[in-house]
Amino acid sequence: MPGDGYIDFKPIMEYLVKHEYQGWIIVEAEQDPKICNPYEYALKAKKYIDSIV
Repeated sequence: MPGDGYIDFKPIMEYLVKHEYQGWIIVEAEQDPKICNPYEYALKAKKYIDSIV
């Protein structure tokens, strides 16, 4: 999930905002759906990305 892995998304998002990117952003997370509810983790990821923009 964004925010708890190895990739620092903040500078990436800052770059996209600075350059007025208007396209789609897709963040894929690889969790076992039997352990981590996909919908719940997608919402957590979206909230994290929203918080750093």
